[in-house]
Amino acid sequence: MTMALTQVDGGDGLKKPADFADNEKARFGTGNDLEIYHDGTDTFLKNVQGDLIAQTVSPGDDVILRAHDDVIIQTGGSDNAIICNNDADVSLYYNTNKKLETTNAGILVNDNVDFSSSTGRIRWPEHSNTASRTWDLIGEQGAYGRLELKYGGADGATPDEISWRANANGAVELYYDGNKKLSTKSDGIDVTGEVQCDSLDVDGNAHFSGGADTTVTLEGTNDVLLHLKADTDDNGENGNPEIKFTQDGTQHVLSVGVNGETGNQFTGAVSNNGYIHIADGHVGTCGLDLATNNTRRLTLNSAGHLFPASDNTYDLGKSNAKFRNVYSENFAGSGGLQSVQVFTANGTWTKPSGVTKVRVTVTGGGGGGGAGTQSWNTGQGGGAGGTAIEVIDVSSVSSVSVTVGSGGAGATGHTQNSGSANGSNGGTSSFGSYCSATGGSGGDEGWGDFQDLGNGGSGSGGNINLNGGDAVSKGGGNADDQATASLGGASYWGGGGKGGGRGNDGLGDANNGQAYGSGGGGGAAGDGSYHDGHQGKGGIVYVEEFA
Repeated sequence: MTMALTQVDGGDGLKKPADFADNEKARFGTGNDLEIYHDGTDTFLKNVQGDLIAQTVSPGDDVILRAHDDVIIQTGGSDNAIICNNDADVSLYYNTNKKLETTNAGILVNDNVDFSSSTGRIRWPEHSNTASRTWDLIGEQGAYGRLELKYGGADGATPDEISWRANANGAVELYYDGNKKLSTKSDGIDVTGEVQCDSLDVDGNAHFSGGADTTVTLEGTNDVLLHLKADTDDNGENGNPEIKFTQDGTQHVLSVGVNGETGNQFTGAVSNNGYIHIADGHVGTCGLDLATNNTRRLTLNSAGHLFPASDNTYDLGKSNAKFRNVYSENFAGSGGLQSVQVFTANGTWTKPSGVTKVRVTVTGGGGGGGAGTQSWNTGQGGGAGGTAIEVIDVSSVSSVSVTVGSGGAGATGHTQNSGSANGSNGGTSSFGSYCSATGGSGGDEGWGDFQDLGNGGSGSGGNINLNGGDAVSKGGGNADDQATASLGGASYWGGGGKGGGRGNDGLGDANNGQAYGSGGGGGAAGDGSYHDGHQGKGGIVYVEEFA
């Protein structure tokens, strides 16, 4: 051993401290197997035989390798194994290739992380709180292995609540609060519960199966559009948008769509027409029902007949929205005239159930005939009442007041021209405020050759307004005229009463008005006798009721 600046004490060994010059070595072992020296730049601890073991034994403690800068561990002479950079990363190498590196954010792995046991685990506790809830990433090897991410359900608890699971050669599963919600499968995915998304683009077929009951809901705060696009390349007419309804297994019952080529959907189909097609399901007995408020209203049966769900209940059109034309080979059924009410005296019309329109014919009373006088002059007949005819929508009407004009009274025979032997006027008839008809005027008494015949009344307010007939003259004048009295005027319903004959002709008295609203006949006169004029016929209100 060569030592510089070193003193040796034969009794105590080396003097303290022992100082060695550069490149002077402290050598140990019989073959100088261990050398310690400094070459002026670096310090060397060199072992040339066996292993170099740094060990502490009890009561010793830690082994600390402390560097002012970096710590580098190399193998095979100069192959890096571990490099600890001062205030920076620590890198681990395999055969000189870096595999793991620490970073400010964690670690960086350049290749795979393999777990040697059949079950490997990576655990993440909540940051800076190891007693809180944690996550485990667990991998299981083997043919039925899987990878799971589990969550601790309570503070400090072992993670046991699955968040997701990937099965070897099988499904990937997603969980919510421990309950599986989505699982992949060989032909797609299986979802338990709802699927909520801003938009959904499905390429290929979509199948919804809900077991006993299935509901598909399209919901939005504004418009909701179900858009079926077919033949998007506009190439040919074989692509058709269609909604099909199938029941009882394979029974195709209903189709709603648009035809492509003529006859492509069903017999007689027209190209590019929309359709609702009831198929031959259930042995051809299917029909089509239209309903509102959970009540069937209209049915189109399998034979093509269209009819309401209940008799005498529903209208076709309404008072302010009518069909312009209805074309029919025959028009039959209960939708026409339902009933008639006839009023020959004042009263109230009450609408029967199911009636929506009425046609009203209103005729005023006939005028009374004038009387004959002793001067051989015969009286004039009374005029007929006028008539108004109107069709009225009574959908919102329940009842209407009815007035029927009475027939005018015939005058009493008189000995001379006094003005008191004229017939009375007929009364006015009306159907509420809708329409009315005045009565005919009474005929004048018989005196001279120019007395007035009774004039007919007039209708007003109707779709059709008619005047009643005037009385008809049969003659008159002095004893040489030998004439019969005037006839009463004819009404819409028929003729008036006949006039009376001259006394010496044996023809007798006149007649009352015959038809509703007709005038009474004039009274006869002559041979010193004079006869009364006769009464006009009362009016009428005739109400025809339609559904």
